[in-house]
Amino acid sequence: MELNLSAMKKMGVSQDTPLVAFLKNLSLFDGVNSSVIEALASECPIENYSSGATILSEWDSSNGQAYIIISGTVDIFIGSEKISSLGQWALFGEYALICSENRSATVRSSSNLQCLILKEPNIFQITDETHHFNDVLTRRINENIEANRGVFKI
Repeated sequence: MELNLSAMKKMGVSQDTPLVAFLKNLSLFDGVNSSVIEALASECPIENYSSGATILSEWDSSNGQAYIIISGTVDIFIGSEKISSLGQWALFGEYALICSENRSATVRSSSNLQCLILKEPNIFQITDETHHFNDVLTRRINENIEANRGVFKI
C-alpha cells in the first residue's frame, strides 16, 4: 500500500478525522504505524447499506473482504438461526482476508449501515509491519471455528 499524503489530504483523511482516530483505538491495529492506518482509511472504500440488506450470504464464494461497522448494526445468521448481532466498530468477514473459503454465515443489516471495507491487498502492509495484526486475526478465526459462530467483535 503506497502512502499518498496529497491524495489523503484531498480526501480529507488525516490523523484528525474521526475514522482514523477510531481505527487507531481498535485492538486489531495495535502497533500499526499511524501513517499506515491513515493510508488504510483513505484507500479502503466505505459502503452504505439500507436496513434489511444482505451484506454476505452463507456459502457464497469469498470476495477477499472484511467489514468494520462505522455505524449501524447487523444480524448474523447460520442457516435460519440468528446467532449474533454486531454494532459500531465490530469486525465481520475477516476470514476472507486470509482464506478463499466460502462464507460461513449470512450477515444482514438490521438498520441503515455504513462499513469500511478491508480488502486483502490493503492489509499487506499492515501484516508486513506488525505480526500483531496477523496474530489477532488468527486468534479470532480460531475462536470462531471452535465456537462455530463465525463472528466476533474487535
